[in-house]
Amino acid sequence: MFDTRFIQSEIEVGDRLAALNITGDTSIFDAALSSRIINMRSQIAQVRAGFQMRQHKSFLSDVLSTKDNVRQMFVEGSYLARLPNLLLFGSLRLAQGMDAFGASEKGRNLATRAEGDPEVLLMQPTLFANYRSSDNGQIRATVTGQLASNTTLSSDLFVIGGYGSIRGFEPAETTGEAGVQFSVEYTHKLWSGNMHGKAVTASAGTFVDGGHVWNRIDAQTQDDTLLSVGVGAEVEAALTKFGPTKLRLDYARTLGDYKSQEVSPNSVYVRLGQTF
Repeated sequence: MFDTRFIQSEIEVGDRLAALNITGDTSIFDAALSSRIINMRSQIAQVRAGFQMRQHKSFLSDVLSTKDNVRQMFVEGSYLARLPNLLLFGSLRLAQGMDAFGASEKGRNLATRAEGDPEVLLMQPTLFANYRSSDNGQIRATVTGQLASNTTLSSDLFVIGGYGSIRGFEPAETTGEAGVQFSVEYTHKLWSGNMHGKAVTASAGTFVDGGHVWNRIDAQTQDDTLLSVGVGAEVEAALTKFGPTKLRLDYARTLGDYKSQEVSPNSVYVRLGQTF
């Protein structure tokens, strides 16, 4: 099967740096061929290979500050297994940078890192498991990582920190060419029923998040290890005909001592989502 993907995004840096008027622009294009080697209800194995073009630009007061043009050939494989009480997923992606089709050259003036190699080889594994420990309880574990053959551009760094990565820390709190990140979470369904004719489910649990990075440029990393624990609660309700509405609250507590002044010992996250 042939598939393509295009993503365009823009960001603005706010908070204490808002006065600097820092903005960013990213565009990503993928074209790939994929095939399912195994396609059964209990297990699926798939391979995918293709070409990716990326452009990352940053601006300081509307003046171009950095620009990375990345071209990569990639191949990735994934495997999904469904067992009676266990769901397992694993994937591995290999991406080789290319000096072609307008790719940035190493040492270019506008490069995000002068030492960054656009032709770096990246290996990116992912593991996920969901185990139903009881009728009302489940344990989820996720591990992601990266290895790099050389110093990378900023756009190829492995990033940890923030919601969806390591709760309790700022987004992209620390980065490196290589790294590993994990999250283990237990969730228990507390109540499920109807309120005013609407199906409602309430659950709560606890989690541990952590990660470590290895940066080839030591001065660019203040803290290479991040660790936090916390609790979370979620309410899901069928309020609309489109799909469930979810309200989630998380509290995270960082563990250990950190050099960065951006690390706060306590963080609270509130998320409201609607499925369509």
